[in-house]
Amino acid sequence: MDFCGAIFYHKNYVHSDGSSTPKLFIVLNSPTKEFQNFLSVVTTSRKNNNPDTPGCNINRSLYFIPKGKEFFEKPTWVQLKTLTEWHKESVLDDNNYEMMSKKLSRSTLDDLKTCLYFSEYNDISSLHRKALWTSAEELRLKFKAPRYS
Repeated sequence: MDFCGAIFYHKNYVHSDGSSTPKLFIVLNSPTKEFQNFLSVVTTSRKNNNPDTPGCNINRSLYFIPKGKEFFEKPTWVQLKTLTEWHKESVLDDNNYEMMSKKLSRSTLDDLKTCLYFSEYNDISSLHRKALWTSAEELRLKFKAPRYS
């Protein structure tokens, strides 16, 4: 199954401060034989001084999806600095997670992953880079750099 762009709803996500809230996660890869886990980013609908310009905000390590785009009912900020690795089986077997019926469109997912690639706040390991982008995709991204500078 292709999990790229899948949205998971976590009923009771526990934050670093101990508080808990429902959260949506976006899966950025499909597990393979070489890398069997999910890589995901968390979303928020709280503005908190976040910019509301659609798309990539490289300086804030955010990707903004306006209300009504894709299937989001609220304005949504994807927090790229929260790249998290999850064990696929633990997510699929955990009753706190629910996979939503819709996925991000390929164009939004590609733009989101490009934004992640150029995010100044991320120090993505080579293992995670290989799980997120093929060599050809990385080469293509290197030529896109001026757009995200």
